[in-house]
Amino acid sequence: MKTTGMRPLAAALKIEFAQSNLGLQKIGSKHTLLFINEENTLRIDADSQGVLISDLEVIEQGCNSPNQLPKALSRILDLTLRPLEKSVWILPAKLPLMSMTLPIQQVRGLDADVLKQVLQYEAEGMTGQAMFAPLSIYKRIETDDEQIVEYWYSQLEQSVWDDIKKILAARKTKLRAIVHPLLLPEAMSSETKTWLRVENWSDKTIAVEKNVENKRILLIEHDRADWKLELEQWLLDKDRQTTSELLLTGRLEMLPNTDAIFDLNNEDDAALWLSKWSRILSSKQFDELLLFQAAGKINSDLLWMGVSILAALLLCALHAFWFLWQRDELDREIQQLTQIEKQLNDNNKQIADLTKEKEN
Repeated sequence: MKTTGMRPLAAALKIEFAQSNLGLQKIGSKHTLLFINEENTLRIDADSQGVLISDLEVIEQGCNSPNQLPKALSRILDLTLRPLEKSVWILPAKLPLMSMTLPIQQVRGLDADVLKQVLQYEAEGMTGQAMFAPLSIYKRIETDDEQIVEYWYSQLEQSVWDDIKKILAARKTKLRAIVHPLLLPEAMSSETKTWLRVENWSDKTIAVEKNVENKRILLIEHDRADWKLELEQWLLDKDRQTTSELLLTGRLEMLPNTDAIFDLNNEDDAALWLSKWSRILSSKQFDELLLFQAAGKINSDLLWMGVSILAALLLCALHAFWFLWQRDELDREIQQLTQIEKQLNDNNKQIADLTKEKEN
């Protein structure tokens, strides 16, 4: 992407921007969207209705790891050309996303907290890494097999969330949510309710078909040798009359044949994409999204207090177990000594009886 600091948007977005300056931006609070990819960050500002009130800004600072988000954010805020708005939505491209397929019997009847624990356990098995009390989000994906259920799952260290909140608070703004930017839940090219889109990201490709009745989604990891063939076969089964789109975030060797192509390396396309996100987030249509939000209500001091209490209870339980074990061990030794004493008494009695017999 060519870096120009700020650049005018496409014609439609210019009209929207002009209209917002006539009065819409006075309604409610404004917010900033930061899309943080591996190479740079794209910023737009919008009013409470999601209408843009700024041009797209390209900031030459990216982030390759969710754990590095606080450090990258500090640098981004040093480089941006204007103060942040009252609240901030952050869309990091490198948030983890895992697809988990489980037997329906394994999760049927589980409440949300228990289901999160199950998915966290599955995530540890997939990544080989364990997080202590991570923030986690998940979304159920519809499948054609009634015997299995698929979930998309993402997790984030609590410390990352806390550090980002502190950094933004120091800039007199607040964190609204950290949003997974994959799978914009509406069409880019039109307002149609029936559409198909392929999103190409650095390590995965997502294909989605939305119609009036349902939505079908395919998540393909690029580390699989046959991922291109799987995408081709998935596309062959779809309705040719459906409006189709391709969203690029980098180079894709195989370009599917779609009605429209959008490239986030093109500033006009990126501005359109972020404007769509802005409207969706402003309308609070969160049902189809993966976003970390409720975690903002977690008090870290209370969390650590709870951890300390659990640790103390565990220590007490260990002491109690040790005491019970020692008591049982003592009872066993007393029982053995009692048996030995009884055996000695029996032996002494037998010796006494034999002695009497000899004397007689």
